[in-house]
Amino acid sequence: NDMVVSIDTAGTISYHNFSAVYGELCRAAGCGPNGYLTHEAAAWIEGSKGGDGMWIFAPRRFSVEPFDEVMDEMRGGHSILRYIVPGGHDGALDGGGNGAGRASAVRFASDRSDSSMSTGGPDGFDPRGISSIRQLPGSTEILVALKTEEVGGRVASYLSVMRSNGRILLPDV
Repeated sequence: NDMVVSIDTAGTISYHNFSAVYGELCRAAGCGPNGYLTHEAAAWIEGSKGGDGMWIFAPRRFSVEPFDEVMDEMRGGHSILRYIVPGGHDGALDGGGNGAGRASAVRFASDRSDSSMSTGGPDGFDPRGISSIRQLPGSTEILVALKTEEVGGRVASYLSVMRSNGRILLPDV
């Protein structure tokens, strides 16, 4: 589903078709025509100059292959997708959802030595994906992420800290 729901400060609920934005994020991530991204973590990241900044999305799941319920557990996302639109914070909702924005991907190296940057472990699989991400208060480039792993009914959570350029500052703990 490519619909996004927003709630303004007055409690008004609005629905936005984000098909073009999702397509741009998939293109930037490199998941190809058959792959997919699953997002749980999105945040507005303030820039160093008050009004500038960007939306970031941290895919929980990433695949270049079609969805497979069993394999999905092992397709943790390893990137931060930046989406910049005219109009800043509200630009994606006020016209940026029509493809007017620009997406780019920043892959981060896993904090585990057995992992590659793009797909997880040595066999290409990693169950950890980001379920929440926030900008560290007082910083313009440090992000705090909650990673979740759900495999075979077992659930585990990890905390990670990274720069917006993908450099890991605190490995999964």
